[in-house]
Amino acid sequence: MPHVDSHLIALRALGETIPEQAARHLEECTECSRELESLRHVVAVGRDLGPDHELIAPPPAVWENIAAQTSAEPPAERAPSTTAEPAPAPEAESRGPRGRMAWVLAAAVAGIAAGIGGVLGWQALQPDDEPAVVARAELDPLAEYTIAGSASVIDVNGERELEVQLDSSPVVDGFLQVWLLTPDATGLVSLGVLHGDTITLAVPDGLELDEFPVVDVSVEAFDGDPSHSGNSVVRGALSTDV
Repeated sequence: MPHVDSHLIALRALGETIPEQAARHLEECTECSRELESLRHVVAVGRDLGPDHELIAPPPAVWENIAAQTSAEPPAERAPSTTAEPAPAPEAESRGPRGRMAWVLAAAVAGIAAGIGGVLGWQALQPDDEPAVVARAELDPLAEYTIAGSASVIDVNGERELEVQLDSSPVVDGFLQVWLLTPDATGLVSLGVLHGDTITLAVPDGLELDEFPVVDVSVEAFDGDPSHSGNSVVRGALSTDV
């Protein structure tokens, strides 16, 4: 049996009744059932979009694709009819009160599925809101070190992250650890290990930056001791004046 006509598949996606033979083919044919599920997804997305849903305007190429999918030749002009009575409507248009409308909707779904998919797919690939910088710090060298750097706390969809950037990666006997300290350095929270000269680390939920505003990078030995070594490379206080 040949594949089911795309308009019938679109009708089925809209919840309309289609001929039994076509319905049975949709259940047995992988290709047609895949197309049906794709159109059902388009219908579901369209129904879920409420008046408050904000869509990102896609680039012109997406609209050109939609136009290509839905283009139709304009009807040819006809001479005025001299027939006194109109021709009877085709039987197909009189099958049920929703027959004609269902076919119109089916044609619309089949025609714009690729276009809608392009718009939504393009939107899905767009990044969420740009990360907001909530605090910054200049990291100054300490002791015998000459390396400086900077640190920024950013908000990424409600999650805070600390970005640390050093001018270069120092050669040390051990590894570099990133900390947040209290102003008097009596309290500290370890955030993670710095490999190279840059890293982004998660800031723990509930950690108040006004209580732990100092960014510190220290040299730690491979001795299993989790406490701060006291050998800091750079340090700087975060400021929310950004």
